[in-house]
Amino acid sequence: MISSQEFGSKKSVTSRCDFTENLIANGCAEYFESTKSTMNVVKNISLSSKGSSVASSDVTQIMPQKISLNLRPGDPASFQVQVRQIEDYPVDLYYLMDLSLSMKDDLENIRNLGTKLAEEMRKLTSNFRLGFGSFVDKNISPFSYTAPRYKDNPCTG
Repeated sequence: MISSQEFGSKKSVTSRCDFTENLIANGCAEYFESTKSTMNVVKNISLSSKGSSVASSDVTQIMPQKISLNLRPGDPASFQVQVRQIEDYPVDLYYLMDLSLSMKDDLENIRNLGTKLAEEMRKLTSNFRLGFGSFVDKNISPFSYTAPRYKDNPCTG
């Protein structure tokens, strides 16, 4: 058996790096550390059932929210996560449409889209806001209408 002062020194044939069983057999049980992988749930707020709270930051859709893992190389770790889709969760949708002539074929479909989209979204949530915007890449002929009536209201095309 080797004394703790000789263990790992250049005179010693016994290595500091060895299997746990060998270290214990060589009398080093009280002189080594063998850290274990750990998992700690840091934040675990219960899931929300409804999304229409005053502050949307109060809504919890996943738990646990924060986990701390300390892993040794090659050590597997597993943990369970619960997810719940909130009823009546607020949805804001902004639709941006290109009104240049290259999109002329699609313009009629887009005009009808707003109503249909709002109807479908109301089936999912009562807290829905829809916004529309438009742009024209090149506001010159032949890419867009250049007549004055179209410049005042490009949606009339």
